[in-house]
Amino acid sequence: LKTAMDGRQIMLEPLFPQLFPQPVAQAVEPEGKPSDAHILPKANVDRMVSASLPLGSKTSIEAKVVVQHLASEFVAFVTSEADAVSKARGDRCITSKHLIQAFENLGLGQYAASLGAMLAAQPPTAAKRVATVQQRVATISIQQPDAVPRV
Repeated sequence: LKTAMDGRQIMLEPLFPQLFPQPVAQAVEPEGKPSDAHILPKANVDRMVSASLPLGSKTSIEAKVVVQHLASEFVAFVTSEADAVSKARGDRCITSKHLIQAFENLGLGQYAASLGAMLAAQPPTAAKRVATVQQRVATISIQQPDAVPRV
């Protein structure tokens, strides 16, 4: 339960409770308070909310907290499905292909197309850059000098 500014108690529940029938054990800090380690940073969520609203719009603290929890729950939901996809394929790491497949598996295919387009527009990762450089080096024919006698 969270306490709103006007004293009301707000209960934040999972976005898809039917998919998580048993409550997830929360990490507890030494003081006995639940940890917010699984929650997205408030400043980042506030920035996204502000960017999507018209200029001059204001949002209440309660609304920001609710959006923060909803966004965190959504990320966890999609990531858990992507993890299941990667494990089903025998992979140890979640890739963009796993995320796109997770969106399609969850019935969010309309977002999968835009996610694929966004990922295609991203600059190549370091591994791809290294592979490209290695490929270029392999195609360059370097002339080896004739044996030079030592003096």
